[in-house]
Amino acid sequence: MIKLFRKIRYNLMEQNKTGSSAEASAKAGKYLKYAIGEIILVVIGILIALQINLKSQEKTNREHIESILKSVYYNLESDMANPINRFIEFCEFKDSLNTMLLTKNLSYKDYELSGQSRRSIALLLTYEFEPFQFENQAYERLVANIEIIPDEYMPIVKMLQDVYSKEVPVVNEVAIEVKNFVDEIEDKHQTSFDWYSNTDSLHFREKVDYMLTNPKHLNDVRRHQYIIDHLLGHLNTLKTNVSIAYSKIHEELMFNEPFSEIVERFYFPTDEKF
Repeated sequence: MIKLFRKIRYNLMEQNKTGSSAEASAKAGKYLKYAIGEIILVVIGILIALQINLKSQEKTNREHIESILKSVYYNLESDMANPINRFIEFCEFKDSLNTMLLTKNLSYKDYELSGQSRRSIALLLTYEFEPFQFENQAYERLVANIEIIPDEYMPIVKMLQDVYSKEVPVVNEVAIEVKNFVDEIEDKHQTSFDWYSNTDSLHFREKVDYMLTNPKHLNDVRRHQYIIDHLLGHLNTLKTNVSIAYSKIHEELMFNEPFSEIVERFYFPTDEKF
């Protein structure tokens, strides 16, 4: 393009169309105007090249960010079913057992029927919660590229920051509190009661009698209920925020794809709530 402008400029100079008729005959004036024209052409060429490069870089950056956001989308999808939904269901189960025990709605027969499975009533205060492991690799890549994120995607980034930098740490903090509490209870049972390591019917009955009637144990159950309710509240907040971010990415980038079946039980807000 610059070569084309230069050729036109040179032809005009030769035809005396770039200056007055009096100046056209002056060699020095001719060369000066030609030089100025060359400079203008170079500047125009540089500006055009910069604009082209800028548009190309913006397109490359956008494609890169959109690729990362799609990875975040699939990470959120995985986290919805596990650990979020799984732990919400487990906390709700624990909370219902706490309530039933504190309101005297459990009996020895209930303990006997539940046996010693993972969901045994007798294991109410012995299951250890571990900190939640969330898929955050894609989010970390997104944060590392924060300077090139297009403005229209910044609201999504803000949602994700609330999820990964605010809600996830709080959930893990409370989960560790639950873990530490049940570890403390289990240590107490291990050092104080023979029934801890015995599975015969006599020791099982002693264990159940303790859990149904001992005031200290009921106090532990009440404390356990408070912490579980606290964890459940933060889990539901996390669930809501994750679903909003997931839905927004779907709306912006994945609108041609249906929601995955693994999140069908999840909460999805309407557009008015974004």
